[in-house]
Amino acid sequence: MRLPAYEFPRKVAVEVQEAIEDIRHIINNGRYQVGIITSEPQYEGEEGEMVIYNAGATKYLFFYIGGNWFYVQLTQGPLP
Repeated sequence: MRLPAYEFPRKVAVEVQEAIEDIRHIINNGRYQVGIITSEPQYEGEEGEMVIYNAGATKYLFFYIGGNWFYVQLTQGPLP
């Protein structure tokens, strides 16, 4: 999905225009941030939530799906 640029009427506040433009950039360019935690998640997350677990050399990407946390290990190295 790609959102086109939008022309706003004059009476729309600049802050609203900027917020909508930010959302458009996020959707069009895939820009978003994932939270970084230093201990494994022990809480009940929201469906689809993602967090990065960073404890020194050990790094995992956790996903909350169907009431459970799933994870994949992240490794550093040259790109394939």
